[in-house]
Amino acid sequence: MVEGPSGRIGVEVKFSASPKPTKGFWQALQDLAIERAFVVAPVLQRYPLAPKVDVIPVWDVESVVGQVVAAA
Repeated sequence: MVEGPSGRIGVEVKFSASPKPTKGFWQALQDLAIERAFVVAPVLQRYPLAPKVDVIPVWDVESVVGQVVAAA
């Protein structure tokens, strides 16, 4: 989880090009009231996995996390 002035996001890292988040990931989204989540995986482009959850390539991590931790 990453928390900043603009919100809270969940992040899970997978080494599979067709990632499947763990049951704990989904439970944490509920328990921690996470508004948005990302699964980082060795993929070429971003795509939606579920409502409010996207799979993103490694090179997108900085921009996604930066948007959350940037000062409002």
